[in-house]
Amino acid sequence: MKWGHHLVCTACVGAAVNLEMAAFVGIMAGGVFPDALDSMVSGGSQFLWRAIHRTLSHWPYLYLAPIVPLVFFWGQLPLLFAQAILWFLVGSLVHLAGDMLTPSGVPVSPVSLKNTFSLHWFRTGSFKEYLFMFPVTVLTVGLLGYRFLHGDLRLGVGPEQAAYVRDILSSFIAQ
Repeated sequence: MKWGHHLVCTACVGAAVNLEMAAFVGIMAGGVFPDALDSMVSGGSQFLWRAIHRTLSHWPYLYLAPIVPLVFFWGQLPLLFAQAILWFLVGSLVHLAGDMLTPSGVPVSPVSLKNTFSLHWFRTGSFKEYLFMFPVTVLTVGLLGYRFLHGDLRLGVGPEQAAYVRDILSSFIAQ
């Protein structure tokens, strides 16, 4: 799945759950982390990137395992930090779910990175991927717009600011 599509998918999940700002930043960062990690490790080498892409960085257990101690120590950690880490991990898992739709899939075996799972819905960058992403994008924009216009968007925009912008938009539309 393309980088931007990973961002839209994680934004859709974040909008559906109506995350606070720290959690939203966490899910968005997690949504691109597996590919960003591959890019950092490969150091710009296309050859090395192709060799390591969708191996350890796309192994679900890398993102599932930290959830257990995070939940166990939840009360001892600063809340914003814990939320950001949890949603970072969820964002990474959303990324993996998107990559499972492509033929390459993601490694799912707890003992081997060779055994992959794929639904084979579309190839990365294909027309089918864009067709799949169209309703996801519409849903994301719709959720964020609905929450904003009804003063329920929790991304650091308080009800007063949302009401102010809503009033401006209403007066603009009325003219």
